Amino acid sequence: MLAEFAPDVRWSADVRALLAAYAWPGNVAELKRVAEQAAHLATGGAVAVEHLPIHVQEQIERIPGRFVLPPEGIQLDQVEQDLIRQALALTHGNKTQATRLLGLSRATLLYRLDKYELNNEEYA
Repeated sequence: MLAEFAPDVRWSADVRALLAAYAWPGNVAELKRVAEQAAHLATGGAVAVEHLPIHVQEQIERIPGRFVLPPEGIQLDQVEQDLIRQALALTHGNKTQATRLLGLSRATLLYRLDKYELNNEEYA
């Protein structure tokens, strides 16, 4: 449908997925307006999230499972450790259940527990 509103524009896979998850309270008219505006702002390149109107970007940030990188950046290792700790706390230390929450294999979780020296922590 995006190609219908802006036929000569490339849409990044990320933007296509985000727009598909957006509620579109204005229905097709709003989608058309957003597509045309984003295509105009992209000026020859692929449409990226920053080309979308602010009100759409704000709603996208609230999509479950979507992490928005803060402008000041993050320490990825710290985030990963925190998520592992949270998963293990939620599952009371059950590594099998934690792997499901994190979308990891058991071997990957065990590797990361060892890598970050988290094996001896209590998660009850």
